[in-house]
Amino acid sequence: MNKRLSVLIWVGVGIAISVALFALFVEDNKQLALVVAFSLVAYILFLYVLSYLASKIAAWIKRYLGIILTLVAVVLVLSWRLEDDNYIGTFLFVTLMLGLIWWRTIVKEQGKVAWKTDRLFGGNITQNTNAIVLQFFSGEFQDREYVIKKIWKTNTEVQLRLEEAIRRRQRALLNNPQTFMPGNAFVYLIRQEEFANKQFSFKIGRTINPGDRLGDLQTGNPHLLHLWAVISFPTDADARRKEGELQEVCRAYQKRGEWFHGDALKELLRAGRFTPYFNIPQEGP
Repeated sequence: MNKRLSVLIWVGVGIAISVALFALFVEDNKQLALVVAFSLVAYILFLYVLSYLASKIAAWIKRYLGIILTLVAVVLVLSWRLEDDNYIGTFLFVTLMLGLIWWRTIVKEQGKVAWKTDRLFGGNITQNTNAIVLQFFSGEFQDREYVIKKIWKTNTEVQLRLEEAIRRRQRALLNNPQTFMPGNAFVYLIRQEEFANKQFSFKIGRTINPGDRLGDLQTGNPHLLHLWAVISFPTDADARRKEGELQEVCRAYQKRGEWFHGDALKELLRAGRFTPYFNIPQEGP
């Protein structure tokens, strides 16, 4: 369900409950109106606070439940040593398996790159800038997205420093013939990042040289542009057909011309077999 619709439904429920309750006990209409208005404001604030706390608690549980269950398993091991009962052994086994399954789920969802990225952002970001940029360019799409979300959470000074470092690394990659993808024609995705606003747009286009196209678009654009993904084709005609197909898929998210809102990206990646443009090692200095 759409989040805005969900909020409207809950607000409507709150209004209905408030009016129904106070209509039973308050006879003065003016007083009723004031009480209902006050109750509605309190109710909405309560929903927002409850939603915020629930999201924080859910994120904490998701991250640490594996550790908690494993610790419980250790405690049960000690109990099992003291009391040789079959049910304790069974409970121990089930708890330990739940902990391992949960932990494996988290690792599979975020991947090794995400765990390494957490450590880099948790340390001295100035010293870790080059390593963060390497994570950005060497990861798969979901890993790059994770790095971007971590950048969103930093302050403006750090965002500008990382943005410039990404620009420099991208220029170096484009100038190195060993790190780009050869091809006759490309359909490309170029992303425009707005770290401070926690949002992005992207452009769907075609070209025979994505690097040159990126340079043309970056000129005069204050935001960071980077080559997010491409599809390689043997001919320009093939690329033209795919470009039109993908732009039609994202028509509802169109902002202007070939630029689209970031919300369409996941749907777009499913519609086309995109790959990262740069071909660089997964590990490096």
